[in-house]
Amino acid sequence: MRFRAIACDYDGTLADDGRVVPETVDVLRRGRTSGRKLILITGRALYDLRTVFSELSLFDLVVAENGALLFDPVLGSEEPLCAASFLRRLRERGVPFAVGKRVVATIRPHEDRHPAARQADEPGAARCFQPRVGDGTSFRRR
Repeated sequence: MRFRAIACDYDGTLADDGRVVPETVDVLRRGRTSGRKLILITGRALYDLRTVFSELSLFDLVVAENGALLFDPVLGSEEPLCAASFLRRLRERGVPFAVGKRVVATIRPHEDRHPAARQADEPGAARCFQPRVGDGTSFRRR
């Protein structure tokens, strides 16, 4: 079987308990040396990922924040995939939330309000809204 790209998740795939072992990094290097494109996909906020994994430069592209942010490790460029004005609409509705650069996570008891939030008249609002259980500690509170 021949393939040109390897896309993999971070937590539970590359990393155990948030850490990537050196052997896994070596396998990634061999994949890249063989000419394959490496794509890292994660639900983590980019700033959080950078604190736990220093080898982002192994990847051609990082899809972070549950698909709401594209990051090019070589150029250092970031491309958001949902509207920033979505956050303003959540504030107007009184929904407390936590946020990365583009992914929004509600905290209890407001997670049941997400259908209304998804219907905000913003392109891409549904792509950047992620109801979650917990206290929102993986994102900064807003």
